[in-house]
Amino acid sequence: MPRPKPLPEKARWLVLVAGLTASIPLYAVVVFVLASSGEAPAAAAPEGLRYGVYAAAFALALLALAVAPRVGTDPATALPFEAFLRRTLLSLVIAEAAAILGLVLFFLGRNLADFLVLAGMALAVSLLGIIPRGLRWFRLREDVTAGGVPPLPPG
Repeated sequence: MPRPKPLPEKARWLVLVAGLTASIPLYAVVVFVLASSGEAPAAAAPEGLRYGVYAAAFALALLALAVAPRVGTDPATALPFEAFLRRTLLSLVIAEAAAILGLVLFFLGRNLADFLVLAGMALAVSLLGIIPRGLRWFRLREDVTAGGVPPLPPG
């Protein structure tokens, strides 16, 4: 049996990014189903734990933005696709960890606001910080391959 032709780079990137980004709204479906069931927790989550989880989630969101690949204007200095994909996926996973912390807080205290704040922050980091950088990386590569002459490398 012949080996199937692999997906183009942009299609692979889009499938992986869409899968990781779509998981956050799926967490919301689980939370809303559980919230509508009416089960009350034994006790609310302790305030100290909530503050610690919020601080950790905020730190994770900042770390996700720091890990996300930087995209300049020079195609010669752009990351190769494998490194770009690895850094994008790592940053999305770190951002998703903030939503998972919100899910954990919801399970502990059934406070819907805890989940919505942390999941919203994770989704905002993904949609407004990480994904636009990836699209810019592909636009930069397409400009070079569409007929533009790549700049001379230094040296």
